[in-house]
Amino acid sequence: MEERRDYAVLRFVDQNGWSYMVNDYAKGCSLMEYIKQGIRVEKETVFDWIRQLSKQLEQYYRCGNEDAAYGYVNPYAVIITGDGMLCLLDINEPENEELLKQMKKKKLRMLFVRKERVLSQKTERLDDLYGLAKIMEFTAEKCLDPKAFTRKEERVWKRMLGKCYSSGKNAIKVLKNMQKEIGFLEREMERPRDKVSAKKILLAILAVCIMSAAIIGGTVKKPETKAIAADQDQPEAGVQEGATEKKETKEVVEQKGDSPYLEMGLIYYVAWEDYVNSLDSLDKEMQETEFSDAYRVVIASLEEGSIQQQEDGLNAEDAVKNAMKKIKGAYALVVSSPRKLIGARDPWGLKPLCIGKRDNTYFLASESCAIAAVDGEFVRDVLPGEIVTITRKHGIQSDTSMVIDSEKQARCIFEYIYFARTDSTIDGVGVYHSRILAGKALAESYPVDADLVVGVPDSGLVAAKGYSEQSGIPYGMAFHKNSYVGRTFIKPKQSERVSSVKIKLNVIPEVVKGKRIVMVDDSIVRGTTCANIIKMLKKAGAKEVHVRISSPPFLHPCFFGTDVPSNEQLIAHTHTQEEIRQLIGADSLGYMEIEKLKDMVGDLKYCDACFTGKYPMEVPKEDISQAFEQN
Repeated sequence: MEERRDYAVLRFVDQNGWSYMVNDYAKGCSLMEYIKQGIRVEKETVFDWIRQLSKQLEQYYRCGNEDAAYGYVNPYAVIITGDGMLCLLDINEPENEELLKQMKKKKLRMLFVRKERVLSQKTERLDDLYGLAKIMEFTAEKCLDPKAFTRKEERVWKRMLGKCYSSGKNAIKVLKNMQKEIGFLEREMERPRDKVSAKKILLAILAVCIMSAAIIGGTVKKPETKAIAADQDQPEAGVQEGATEKKETKEVVEQKGDSPYLEMGLIYYVAWEDYVNSLDSLDKEMQETEFSDAYRVVIASLEEGSIQQQEDGLNAEDAVKNAMKKIKGAYALVVSSPRKLIGARDPWGLKPLCIGKRDNTYFLASESCAIAAVDGEFVRDVLPGEIVTITRKHGIQSDTSMVIDSEKQARCIFEYIYFARTDSTIDGVGVYHSRILAGKALAESYPVDADLVVGVPDSGLVAAKGYSEQSGIPYGMAFHKNSYVGRTFIKPKQSERVSSVKIKLNVIPEVVKGKRIVMVDDSIVRGTTCANIIKMLKKAGAKEVHVRISSPPFLHPCFFGTDVPSNEQLIAHTHTQEEIRQLIGADSLGYMEIEKLKDMVGDLKYCDACFTGKYPMEVPKEDISQAFEQN
């Protein structure tokens, strides 16, 4: 146990609506020293720490003038006493010189101080909130098990982080809200939970719907007379019930704005029949899931079109079109009814959607590899902005009224770099071919003397082969991959990303020992994954590790489903290329040049906003990473 010492600290007293600050002494150790001991704590303890810190910062601000700021919030500036109480260090007291020296170290400042911060400038409250957010991330990573948070707790935690990273002027309000959020989390922990809830079952069903190809054709039976008659017998009841639902779901849309953005880069599969009547139960079951509100926005827009369909004699395609007019962002829709299958793709073409066929059965899928998996024949891609209707009688019918000028289309370039499977073809461009070209471009731009080229599974493998072909350096397999671990850069917490990397990949020592390695990967977002892989390679005996990245540096957040976080969490936004190289432990580092991206996709227009900041449509000025969170 770390030795406790006496430190000069700040204490606060609330009286008659005012806060008073007094100088005091406390016996304990810094939060950093406590965490370094590797002690695992309960999440209740971490919640209590953040509540205490947010409360003390709030009191500090209320004690000072309008612009008062603490100065430098970091784990060395927080003293934890023997009874678990936290105190802010008095950073103006020379008695705390030892900790103050630690706080001035460059490595620590890189972690807990904004890159934009100029040392000569007056400290702002924005700096304090940034430091508080970093403490939250640091304590969660070091003190909690990777899966300590429930989904709801994780969303609230991320919401608090987002407000800290994006706020400054209303710091007191932010801190008060954080204390309320912590209270909410503590109440949630006290609620009894079923072992297997209906929500989890529904989520599993939805996941299957979202991930699978929809089927129509030979498998769809002709509607029975009884079903038609039932619809005809109850038109008024259907309209009346639908009208009530319309009012409720319209509020969902209005709460998010007239043109809600869909952050989820998913295919939404909606069963047309009876979804109006089941919306309430669906909402109750999905209100705690990570994509519930985005799904509700889609359904709300479709529902409005459905009511209009019943009142004005419009068809389901019109409802889909009305939904597309309301929704901005990246999406592909697959809507099924007893008589038809409807597919729609956003006008920019950000997310892919294609048509397949086997015998007399048609398929809609996000990628062509899904069609090949069921021994189907690829027919064509759905055009950006196109609505296709597939029926047994008429086959494929097309509505291109929502299609925009091809020069304005913006396919997500990251589909070709990372997301899509290697054996897929999107809009006529093979993903394998794109990644080979990316690797060759890297070899041309960043040559190096090395013994072996390896790729990080899976999306880095083909680019590594391209690098090998262009450079003449042999290609090898340095990693064994556990296929049952998901993608790591989209894990919400850093602790989850670190643990997933260790489980996901194992280095094959005999392949890399004593060799100079060129390691090709698709991207560096936060730097966590890449740093851990390099560490694993060198531990296995690699003499050098030269990193080549088949995408340019991530400098801007993505609003269209790639889950690239806010600027502050992007390592390339806050560090130079040389600083990143040092942080990840690479012997050299090279990124794909932006101007060479076009070679990967030929004449296709694409979105590269996460690299350039040039978005294909107007995007929110503020951070919307928590836009769909429950308040």
